[in-house]
Amino acid sequence: TAPDNPYFTKAAVNRVWTHCFGRGLVEPVDDLSPANPASHPELLDELAREFVKSHFDLRHLLRGILLSKAYGVTSRRTHESQDDPADFARMSVKTLTAEQLFDSIARASGVAPYGSRVSAYDSEAVRAEFLSRFASPERSVDAVTSIPQALTRMNGKLTTLATDVSSSPLLLALRGAPFGDQERVEALFLATLSRLPTSGESRRLTDILGAGQPQKDADILWVLLNSHEFSTNH
Repeated sequence: TAPDNPYFTKAAVNRVWTHCFGRGLVEPVDDLSPANPASHPELLDELAREFVKSHFDLRHLLRGILLSKAYGVTSRRTHESQDDPADFARMSVKTLTAEQLFDSIARASGVAPYGSRVSAYDSEAVRAEFLSRFASPERSVDAVTSIPQALTRMNGKLTTLATDVSSSPLLLALRGAPFGDQERVEALFLATLSRLPTSGESRRLTDILGAGQPQKDADILWVLLNSHEFSTNH
């Protein structure tokens, strides 16, 4: 960690950048050599200098990266010039880690985060079962869902708890709320995907719902929790 050692500094900066963007300024992330130059060498040099200047303060480095314009762009493709991921013209879609996905399912269904004394999901067995199926890939953009992972998300203990009409806080709240079918669909979307449904989504799912049928709410919640949009950071 000597200030004049460029190798450690650039390697550390490149790893932090990779964690944030799903792709490093140098790819592969461990191949820092003259034969494998950075896609943006001036940026890598500037980040490395700032990292040394801050006495290797990771919070300082992260703050600079996360407040940058590059980190704030959407993953949505708006122009053909954004096709090369090395340009960082749009954000790469990244898979949530196993811990993030577990906590997101718990939070979406209205349960306190893992570690809270009031959490019904605060069970080592439930968490261990889930995490054992979701080994994190080396890069979040390279994740491929396996059959055991898909089955765990579809009918594992965590999903069963989250969609149980007799105990899920979200579903119990919907049962007691003075909502029409469209409002219930909107509430489920906001709880899981943090957005309102499109007109097409709302129309199709409203047709599925029926008054006094809480199981239909659970079915839609199950679909949303198992969607690609829910399990990715985009």
